[in-house]
Amino acid sequence: MRNYYIDFENVKTAGLAGLEDLASDDNVKIFAKSETDAMKFKDIKTVMKARAHIVIDDVITGTKNALDFQLLTELLIDATEGDGTQGKSRFIIVSKDKGYDPAIAQMKKRGINNVTRVESIGKDIKPKKETTPAAPRKKPASKGKPVSRQAPAKTDRKIRDIIRDKCGMEITTAQSAYVYSALLAGESKNAFYNYFRSAMGEAGGREFYNQIKKAFDDLRALPVKKT
Repeated sequence: MRNYYIDFENVKTAGLAGLEDLASDDNVKIFAKSETDAMKFKDIKTVMKARAHIVIDDVITGTKNALDFQLLTELLIDATEGDGTQGKSRFIIVSKDKGYDPAIAQMKKRGINNVTRVESIGKDIKPKKETTPAAPRKKPASKGKPVSRQAPAKTDRKIRDIIRDKCGMEITTAQSAYVYSALLAGESKNAFYNYFRSAMGEAGGREFYNQIKKAFDDLRALPVKKT
């Protein structure tokens, strides 16, 4: 069983949101000041159609926070009588006023653990949305390193000769294959450089490119058949 204590002065008709979803064994007590807390006609219709048992309590005025004290008094009487302390019923203050929270905390110290505060009936009865775990993000398929192709013997010899003459270094058969494959990959210097970075790794490709870049124009002039 749910028991709602509505601080109408504080929440107005917004606190009644969800009233139509209550069951016939739920109780609602609306604490209002007759001279100030007017209810809209559509909300009166909602109250009249509700299945829950509803009582509108005309608050005794004359002192500051009179409504709050009367609401808490009514709640405590209900919560400590009958099955209230056995956890079979819940007691819910409907208000935005956080001043009720210390009183609720004090009740918990005394073993009354079934009292809470919400800003509207709907926020109490609306089931929390179950969060669906996000699907693991698929990693993009690894492109892998490009496969280097060994140059024909004549072209391999010319690659080695050009790099020796222009850069003053001897390269290995594997390095010659990288150069030949880079020439197949594109005719621009940028494509040449990017091939080395992909095939040899960022650091290794950059280092090798810097060692042989002086020979680029001569290497590009080789009769390499693009496929």
